[in-house]
Amino acid sequence: MYAPSKAVELLNKLELLGFNDEQLRIIHRKPEEGDEGTICTHRDYCLSRKNFNEGSRNEIVCKRLSFIDKHKDCIENPESFTILAKIAAKEIPFIGK
Repeated sequence: MYAPSKAVELLNKLELLGFNDEQLRIIHRKPEEGDEGTICTHRDYCLSRKNFNEGSRNEIVCKRLSFIDKHKDCIENPESFTILAKIAAKEIPFIGK
């Protein structure tokens, strides 16, 4: 199971490389929920938790962040994180979607 501390670690690492709020929204938010999600708000949420529920949206977001981290060397610039985010969302779907 992926833990909130892992999500914070990945967010910090990826943000330093140019991963941004728009790219996080691709892997985190439902389109109908709007654009209010940010790296800062998700990091703060994760810092307030000890665990994610198994199979929860937040655990899946952490898996997607891990996927992006694993494949980050395949991109040439920070804008390409958008492509990795879209691939991660497709490869690691939310349960029941």
